[in-house]
Amino acid sequence: MSSVQWSNGFRADLDAIGAFCRERRMWFVVDGIQQLGAFPIDVGRTPIDILVTGGHKWLNAPFGAGFMYINPAARDRLRPPVAGYLSVDPPEGGWAEYFRTPAISPLQPVTFTPDARRYETGGTGNYPGMVGLAASLDLINRLGPELIAGHILGLTDLLLEGLARLPVRIVTPGNPSCRSGIVTFSLGDVAAEAALIERLLDARVMVSHRYTSGVGGVRVSCHFFNSADDVARLLDVTGEWLSASAPAR
Repeated sequence: MSSVQWSNGFRADLDAIGAFCRERRMWFVVDGIQQLGAFPIDVGRTPIDILVTGGHKWLNAPFGAGFMYINPAARDRLRPPVAGYLSVDPPEGGWAEYFRTPAISPLQPVTFTPDARRYETGGTGNYPGMVGLAASLDLINRLGPELIAGHILGLTDLLLEGLARLPVRIVTPGNPSCRSGIVTFSLGDVAAEAALIERLLDARVMVSHRYTSGVGGVRVSCHFFNSADDVARLLDVTGEWLSASAPAR
């Protein structure tokens, strides 16, 4: 499951769902791409079997770089699907000796390494992307994941309070325990939302337009590099546009 729903920002209770799965011996696999970097996930406390994420969203990393966590208790229950030279134990004498031996054949037994490399596909990795991801993770850890989460909640509080004073429908849940960095609101008209987004972009306020299964609208993403001034600017431009677009009476 996705830990954060991408169109309305709903953040799931991973502790409760993980406990439910653990009691029933069900695999619990979490896609954390809309959460990690904004709100931390403690895999030492939350019973998650596998956690995967890309780095190009809230982790602020380049495209094509991400990581996977596998709970140590779950590793022996998995069979790696691909064998490659990065995922198996090096042969006797090392790979240089192996590759220059005429008698070698790909049809021979291999032993997977016991560490994380056993899940490498064996191809060339996105090494520049990983350098960028490592730098971003270092920045997030130095800032402090809990501090980042608190800052984001403060910004979304301001945004929700401002939106409540405008003639829009707030799609995102108001309960802080269910919130993420995503706040979505709807005008009830897709074309009007698209026009508002164009006006916001003209004012250099970057938002997106997202829907799934009828749920969505104008999606705002608040991160650690945003400020209360950014939120105020978004609300001001939105309010001015709504007033100017309101039918005359």
